[in-house]
Amino acid sequence: MSDSDIIKPNRSFQYRFDNVGIYNFSSPIYPWMKGNVSVKDDISSVTMTNPTVNVAVQLTWDPSIPKVGQITHFKIIFIDLKTNKNQKHIDYVFSIDTPNNKTSYQQTLHSSWGVESAAYKFDTAGIFKPRVTINALLFQPIEPVEDVFKILVKP
Repeated sequence: MSDSDIIKPNRSFQYRFDNVGIYNFSSPIYPWMKGNVSVKDDISSVTMTNPTVNVAVQLTWDPSIPKVGQITHFKIIFIDLKTNKNQKHIDYVFSIDTPNNKTSYQQTLHSSWGVESAAYKFDTAGIFKPRVTINALLFQPIEPVEDVFKILVKP
């Protein structure tokens, strides 16, 4: 693995993972702070840009082509187009519409750090439409802005 040493404020650390797997990490200063990075090769990611609010929405999911009955993991990242960093403090709705255009899943949340996750098990095959609707930005309500994605679910 690799050692980042202490990462100072406004600095970053990069590491390239060459193999699929789960990699553990911890803080050298605070031993109780631990986490893991899951590296996969079966993942899809789409970014939609909405200049109305200067925020891009990146939706990532794995597996890239889910099957009926399989849990699909979603990651939603809100990106400030001016700074190219995570957009903090977004009120949003994440929903999934069935091939018949009925909402089968919905969560309404506030994202403090601009990164959120969800999981969903598809019960039928077809083309589903995940939607991310932004309702407020930096604690200020806005006219809702919606991005619609498409996912093929196989039997």
